[in-house]
Amino acid sequence: MSINLNPTGIYPDYKYTADASSGLSGEGIFIPLTSIPGLSAAEASDSPVGDGDYRKLIYGLVYQAESAISSLEEKPEKLNASKSGMTFVDDDTARRNYSFTFNFAVENLDIEPED
Repeated sequence: MSINLNPTGIYPDYKYTADASSGLSGEGIFIPLTSIPGLSAAEASDSPVGDGDYRKLIYGLVYQAESAISSLEEKPEKLNASKSGMTFVDDDTARRNYSFTFNFAVENLDIEPED
């Protein structure tokens, strides 16, 4: 199977940089807020007096990854992404689980390449 494993297939406008002049301290990745559904600039902020919330950042990344992988016509065979149905904890709280399963090559415990 020959599928596109480029990160832009999951996070639109994803960028990799090795250019320290970009404001980063070296190599890094950039995922724009527009690629992470439901995450506001205030929630993404790292300001100590802001509304930054790493839980919402993680949820946005996981939500986008599961949605994009599940909607691919050609899905990876060595990675499975899924989510549970919504369950209600009480009258004011709902819960959903996300699951990602990876295959690893035994000799180096790195993610196994797609065939």
